Amino acid sequence: MKPAPFAYADPGSIDEVLELLAEHGDDAVVLAGGQSLVPDLNFRRIRPRLVIDLRRVTGLSGVTLAGDAVVAGAGCGVLDLAAAHPASGVAEAVSCIGHPQIRCRSTVGGTVALAEPAAELPAVVLGLDGVVTVRSTTGERELSASEWFVGRRQSARRTDELVTEVRLAVPTGVSGWAEVSRRPNDLPIVGLFAARCSDGWRVALAGVAETPVRSTACEAALDVDPGGIDAAVAAMVAELDPPSDVLVSAAHRRSIAASLLRRVLAPVVTEAAA
Repeated sequence: MKPAPFAYADPGSIDEVLELLAEHGDDAVVLAGGQSLVPDLNFRRIRPRLVIDLRRVTGLSGVTLAGDAVVAGAGCGVLDLAAAHPASGVAEAVSCIGHPQIRCRSTVGGTVALAEPAAELPAVVLGLDGVVTVRSTTGERELSASEWFVGRRQSARRTDELVTEVRLAVPTGVSGWAEVSRRPNDLPIVGLFAARCSDGWRVALAGVAETPVRSTACEAALDVDPGGIDAAVAAMVAELDPPSDVLVSAAHRRSIAASLLRRVLAPVVTEAAA
């Protein structure tokens, strides 16, 4: 397959990108790493009139540690984020993203903007109280991860806005990621991130709903008893309402989630209690 015809723009600054988005709106798409956009174009799942390439745009790269948070420019590679973020769970999640060729090209902003509910990074962003910054010609907004992810491949970004940076909290304790997929490097059927933060546990899941989700019941159980894995698993399973599809049933997804939580918490809880 080849994409439907489109115009191509190669701007050199954020302001140029914002002007193009303001002018073309729904007819334009932004190309960052392209690991999801290019297949969508080739299979004609989307047919934009304009593709805006960010490869020459300055001001979107870099990862910095700002107090108790890591700030990643939207153009930052996911591998750069993994190398810079102190949480081991972030590196574990990034190591599961696609094949090496995909990981080398994937960007933080592109992955967050795509909002794929089964992907690794959106769940991590939600679990680490992520904040997504977007800009348009009319101003700048900051949205929490809980506000950002609104549906399957749907975010709160307006068509005239560009993701410019993503901020993630740094856990005060240990963290971990685990997933199950049909084949290595496929999107996970279920993925799970857990971390101990300054105000309690965070548990976020991928592949169990139309968006990444937090298991607040599981978090509450761990806050009461960090060693109570059985209670945490029971609380999470009771809270989940995953879909059934051609891959697995809803019951199987709950079972996978329970196994992943045990796998992640076994070393995490042991280290946290030490």
